[in-house]
Amino acid sequence: MNSRRLEDLVKEFKDENHDDPVVNYCLCQDSLEEAIKIAVLSKGENGKMRSHQRRIGHHRLYKYYECLLDHIKEIEVCNNFDKLYRILESYKVEVKGIGELALYDIAVRIATFMEKKSYTASNMLPDKVYLHAGSEKGARILLGRNVKGIQPKSIFPAALQSLTCDEIESFLCRKGKKLSLYKED
Repeated sequence: MNSRRLEDLVKEFKDENHDDPVVNYCLCQDSLEEAIKIAVLSKGENGKMRSHQRRIGHHRLYKYYECLLDHIKEIEVCNNFDKLYRILESYKVEVKGIGELALYDIAVRIATFMEKKSYTASNMLPDKVYLHAGSEKGARILLGRNVKGIQPKSIFPAALQSLTCDEIESFLCRKGKKLSLYKED
């Protein structure tokens, strides 16, 4: 992989707008309960559902939200992303169709709200790279080997180290197809 070219692709990524309107709408909420509802239903202020969660559908997402409400005290005391993710993951089995990508998106939205609203003193955002769906494919192309699950940021090339772990996940997903163009012969 040509390091200079990868740096250009990272710069291109940074120049693009990656704001999740659902995250922004979560931040407008006054309570964790409301933020969880927005995060799970995956709708921004305009009422449009994010494309990642459309296939799951409103009914199943609402059922998952109700399930999480029964465990809001457990969520409230989380002090890091990994713990929050594990809690959300443990209750997804109660609702068919909540996959890894939806789970990750929901966890990031809730974690962002918790961090910004000072629910915890710790940094709630991911400190590891969560690979699933497109990000897993992008990592395989970039690293030239299969990589799965949750990985330390350090396994990725230097050009990506200026990104947060969440941004690396997004970069791998959004730029995955382009990464094959940057491989050395």
